[in-house]
Amino acid sequence: MSAEKIVEQIKSNVLAETIRTGSKCIDADVLLIYLEQVKNSAEVQIEVQREIAKQANEKAIETEKLNTSIRLKNYEMLSNQSIEMFKSIIAMGQAAIKYSVLINGAAAIAMMTFMGNVVSKTGNDGMNSALSASLAIFSYGALAGAVSSGTAYVSQSVYAICYRKEMQIVLNNFGKESPEKIDRFTWTHIIAYFFQGLALLSGGIAYWLFYRGISSYIGK
Repeated sequence: MSAEKIVEQIKSNVLAETIRTGSKCIDADVLLIYLEQVKNSAEVQIEVQREIAKQANEKAIETEKLNTSIRLKNYEMLSNQSIEMFKSIIAMGQAAIKYSVLINGAAAIAMMTFMGNVVSKTGNDGMNSALSASLAIFSYGALAGAVSSGTAYVSQSVYAICYRKEMQIVLNNFGKESPEKIDRFTWTHIIAYFFQGLALLSGGIAYWLFYRGISSYIGK
């Protein structure tokens, strides 16, 4: 209860009591008793308001705890999904590189074996010359696959350096009012992006060379 309301209540009640008794003066004992009642009533209301505020604060804290727990669970779930997705991407990339080397290398070996058999049985050097282009293309395809594997390794190694630097910044920012921003376009990141692009390009070239080797073999 505000001070203004208390004063207004005293004025109205005391005036009503004076009119009722027909007295021109106020009984001090009656006024003291009434003021004590007003005081007790105000203290009760204040205590009730404090209790309500306390309960509301406790409820807000419990709600925030629940929301924080839910957010942490969601973050953990998303983090695990991201990690699994990243692992699957790495595994598929490694498989693609391995198969590009495998198919080009196997085609080159098969071509050399076939050419050796033809030359040894027929002595046809023309056949040897005709198939040498396919053999060279398959060999270059195997080399491109190996380059893709090497550049992918370099890219991941540089990315690991970038990640360690970013985690160090995150740890250093803990508790700071003005945290340091993470720059993902440093020279280290640019080098990682470059080798990543080179790995993708080399892998694509390896498969394209395999296609060109087959086309050269069948005369297209």
